Formats: sequence, structure tokens, C-alpha cells
Amino acid sequence: MIYNARCVLKGLQSPVFINEDLTPTAASLFHLARKGVKEKGLASAWTMSGRVYVKYSLDPDAKPCRIKTADDLLL
Repeated sequence: MIYNARCVLKGLQSPVFINEDLTPTAASLFHLARKGVKEKGLASAWTMSGRVYVKYSLDPDAKPCRIKTADDLLL
């Protein structure tokens, strides 16, 4: 319930972050995906239910892709 309500916290003056508890493998993969967003042009990266997703394009119609391995990042 708390994790699902985290979106309410985004607009606060002092931001509060609540992150999903990931397995070491998923955390490492998510780290690579976030790095891809900062450095290599991925549009976005996030986790949901312990899975890592990315968008390769800023196009609002672009579909998210589930990433299972570092090779799936296509960087």
C-alpha cells in the first residue's frame, strides 16, 4: 500500500523516495538501465514487481520493454 502511494510524494518540497526491494541481480540490471538513461540515450527506466523496464524512445506511443539481461539493453 505504501509503495503504491509513493507517487503522491513526488510533488513535495523535500522529495521523499521509496524504492522497491530488488534482488541483487535486478538491482544490478536496474543500475545499468539508469546509467543508460543518463549516458546513452534511453528514454526511461523503472522497476515494477521486481522486473526492470525501459523505453528506448521519448515517443508517448513507444512501448516499454522488459529487460532480463544486460544484453537486452541494446546500448
